[in-house]
Amino acid sequence: MASGQQHRRFFYIQGKERLSLNRKMERDKAFRAISEYYNETDLDTELRKGSVLKETSKGLFVPTNMRLAYEFFNRIRLEEYSRFIDLGSGDGRIVLIASLFTQAEGIEYDDGLYQCAQENKKKLGFNAEFSKGDMLEHDISGYDSVFMYPDKEISPQLNEKLKRELKGDLFVFTSTFLPEGLETEEVNVDFMKFCICRNTKNI
Repeated sequence: MASGQQHRRFFYIQGKERLSLNRKMERDKAFRAISEYYNETDLDTELRKGSVLKETSKGLFVPTNMRLAYEFFNRIRLEEYSRFIDLGSGDGRIVLIASLFTQAEGIEYDDGLYQCAQENKKKLGFNAEFSKGDMLEHDISGYDSVFMYPDKEISPQLNEKLKRELKGDLFVFTSTFLPEGLETEEVNVDFMKFCICRNTKNI
């Protein structure tokens, strides 16, 4: 390779690395803004109601640890996925974090949590979509990344839905409650086990 070509290739690689580093720094900064905002709202909720947990008709809303989720998304390179959905998106924190990497959506049955997510999105100014509805009625076949944080055993109806519609990767923020009939890979992030589940029959 000629000397000029070598220099051009060197600067091209340097430029790509610098761009990647800049994006990572911008993403880290945006994550800190999301994290600080939700930490403040969680503290306010605790002072007013005594707890950030909320009992809904579909189960208990337990906020996901944001730092662990962000680290997990970095670890799996969520930016390489094209569409993300959080099934049971609660107050929107995970969807907004995922939106730093890719096109992100959430579906939530509880009206209060759905309205809260919309308000949080508006205040933070990030690009994400939230829908109010039942996850069992929402087609997930068009998403290559699906997120869940189940607080109890996964129902037979949801199990069948995942077997039928899951085309990409399912990220489960627990190793306690997992869907049946899917291949599972564990990813450790600090003290927490995330599971990546795949339906190899649909790939």
